[in-house]
Amino acid sequence: MTNTHWPGRRENMVKLYGEKETAWLVEQFGKIAGTQGHVVVRVAPGGSSYRVIVVDDRKPDGAVQSVHGPYQARGAAGR
Repeated sequence: MTNTHWPGRRENMVKLYGEKETAWLVEQFGKIAGTQGHVVVRVAPGGSSYRVIVVDDRKPDGAVQSVHGPYQARGAAGR
C-alpha cells in the first residue's frame, strides 16, 4: 500500500477470510475500498482501460455495490 512499485493513488479491495489471516490489515482498513463481495474487472474494448466492479455475493441478484475506475492499463498497448 505504498508507492514503491508504482506512483499515484490506487484503491485496495480485500476479501476477508478470518481474523487471524487479516489481523495485519487492521491499521489499513481506512484505505481499503471494498471488503465484501465478488470482484469483477471489466476491460474496455482495445484494453487501454478497465473498471473494477464489486457485486454483492450475499444476494442472488448480485447487485452492484460499487464501481471503481476507470483505470489506465499499463503495458497492454499495441497487443
